Amino acid sequence: AFDRMKILALNAKIEFIQPDAQHCKIIVAIDLRIRLPQSILDFMLKRLVGIFLILWRRQSRRLDRDPQCPHRKAMDSDPDFYQ
Repeated sequence: AFDRMKILALNAKIEFIQPDAQHCKIIVAIDLRIRLPQSILDFMLKRLVGIFLILWRRQSRRLDRDPQCPHRKAMDSDPDFYQ
C-alpha cells in the first residue's frame, strides 16, 4: 500500500524585481513517506519547485497581456489583498 505525502509547512517570500522578474525563496517541509537518499529527494523537490515557478511565470505573462483575464479582474477588485 502507498501512503500519500504530507505537506507540513510552506513558506514563500517573493520579491518582484521587475514586471517580468522575481526573486523567490520557498521553504517547504514535506513528509514523502518513502525511504530515499536525501540527494534524490533534494533533486526531485528542486524540479518540482522549478515547474511551479515556470507555471507561475506563464500565468504572470498572461495577466500582462490580457486585461480581461479573470485573475486580473480579481486583483483589480481587491487591491489590498494582492499588495
